[in-house]
This record gives sequence, structure tokens and C-alpha cells, in this order.
Amino acid sequence: MGLPVITMQDANHGSAARPRRPPLSPAQRAIVALALLLVFVALGNFIRAGMALAYAGRLPTLPMTTSWGYLAGYGLGWGIVFAGAVAGLVRQRRWGRWLALVGATLYQAHGWVNRLLLDANDYARMTWPRDLVLTALFLAAAWGVLCWPSVRRTFD
Repeated sequence: MGLPVITMQDANHGSAARPRRPPLSPAQRAIVALALLLVFVALGNFIRAGMALAYAGRLPTLPMTTSWGYLAGYGLGWGIVFAGAVAGLVRQRRWGRWLALVGATLYQAHGWVNRLLLDANDYARMTWPRDLVLTALFLAAAWGVLCWPSVRRTFD
């Protein structure tokens, strides 16, 4: 005896047909893509916080331009901001759109203030052109998606 063969026709005409979700609009797909980007930014910041705490215990006397506590707080704070923004975007809440816009902008500004004040070696300064391009791309993605007229209507 073999297993019964179920064809696509049998599967589509079963007794308990589930209602299909309507396909996502281009605006909704853009919101989902931006939310995924922000999930990765939030996770990266949570990992930054965890690594700072782990290294603080292992290398407490390492000479640095800032403290391990600052680095852990930086990561934890921004991780929470972006996790909140993702929750608001996914639920299509107006505050989620604003949190994502303000958070993305202030996150990049904070990063550049850190670079200007805390970079202590030539190699760090050599990465500034690359970082400037990545900053511009990140801000263009956030502002471009969230200021797109059909996306703005989604949040109204």
C-alpha cells in the first residue's frame, strides 16, 4: 500500500477552504522591507550591548575613549527604539512611522557625533567615507519609504 497522492486540484478543493489574504500593496511591501531593515539594526544594537557587557567583565582596564557602560547603553537604547519602531510599522500606527523617521535620523546623528568625538585612530577616520555612504543610504531608505505618498496614506 502506498500513500495517497494529493494533486493541486484536490488540495484547492478540500472541504475546509481557508480564505486567502489579499496580496500586499506596493506601499505595504515597502513598509515590510523597511521594517526588516530596522529589525536588523535593532538586533545589531542589542548584540552591541551584549558584547560591551561581556567585554566589560573580561577587559575592565582596557584604555578606551569611552566606557563599556556607555557602549552597552548606546546599543540597548537604540535597540529598544528600533524594536518599537518595527512594532509600530508592522501595526501601521502613525507613531511607528514617526518613531522610525526620528529614530533613524537621530541614530545617524548620534553615530556621527561619536565618530567625531571618540574616534582615536587613523583607521577609524579612514572608514568615514564608507560610513557617510551607508548613512546616506540608510536615511534615503527610511525617509524615502516613509514619505512616499501611498505609504503616508497607509498610516493616516
